[in-house]
Amino acid sequence: MALTVSKFDRSLGYMMAVETDSTNSINTDVFAGDGKLYSVDVDNTSGSNTCYVKLYITGYSPTLGSSTPDIILRCPASTRQVWTVPEGVDFTTLSFASTRNPAFSDTTATAGTLAVRIVASTEAIAQKTYSPLIALTTD
Repeated sequence: MALTVSKFDRSLGYMMAVETDSTNSINTDVFAGDGKLYSVDVDNTSGSNTCYVKLYITGYSPTLGSSTPDIILRCPASTRQVWTVPEGVDFTTLSFASTRNPAFSDTTATAGTLAVRIVASTEAIAQKTYSPLIALTTD
């Protein structure tokens, strides 16, 4: 696993989390707090099996196999899938893991290298990167 989280729009507080080798280990609270989820990109082009990315958006420290995921995304073998939500989905904390089967209780590792990219905006980041130009152009 190699998770990196970085800002890419300082004025609006957008961040991207990139996991280059998502596995059956949970990446916990990847954005360090609450925010809105806008996009999930799952690259399973090197995978020989369908995989499932399990997102936990309401619990701080979920346990794979016993905590119920809030969202499960299916990505067939040898494909790349992108899910976008223009209005965003609110999250308290955002954690995720990948498994080979969709069952909540499944902890089976995926086959092949699976990359997951998540775009979100967090209130804390937006406040830290406040742009004076936005204040000048609004009432």
